[in-house]
Amino acid sequence: MDTFPLEIISPEGTKYKDVAERITVNTRSGQLTILPKHVPLFTILEPGELIIHTQNHEEYYSIGGGFLEVSSQKVLVLADKAVHAQEIDEQKVLEAQKRAEEILKEKPKGEIHINAKAAFRRSLIDLKIAKRRKHKLTV
Repeated sequence: MDTFPLEIISPEGTKYKDVAERITVNTRSGQLTILPKHVPLFTILEPGELIIHTQNHEEYYSIGGGFLEVSSQKVLVLADKAVHAQEIDEQKVLEAQKRAEEILKEKPKGEIHINAKAAFRRSLIDLKIAKRRKHKLTV
C-alpha cells in the first residue's frame, strides 16, 4: 500500500517522523482520514485522538488541538500537545480529572470554569486512548 511522510511536532519537540498509510484526526468539521495523494489541505485540529495506521500496526496519540497541513511532500501535524498512548499515566489523568470535577462542582465563573472544563475534557480523551492501548495489548 502507498504511504506518505508524516511528522507530528509539539512544543516538546518532534513526536513522530516516519511514513504512514493513513491517519485519522478530529477537526472542527468532524473526523477526517488522510490517505496517500490527498489533496492539499490546511485545517484546525480539535483536541482528541490521532490514529496513525501503518502496514504493521496502529499508533494512538492524544492531541491537544493544533493544525494539520497536507502537501504533496508530506503531512504535518502541529499540536499544542501530542502524547503517545504509551506515555499516558492513567493515575495522573484520573487525579487531574478528579481535580477538574471538584472545581466544576463549585460552579466557578469565567476563566476558572473554562480551564476546569478543558482539563476535564482532556482527561476523558487521555483515558479513552489509554484504555484503547490496554485493549490492543490484551487482544
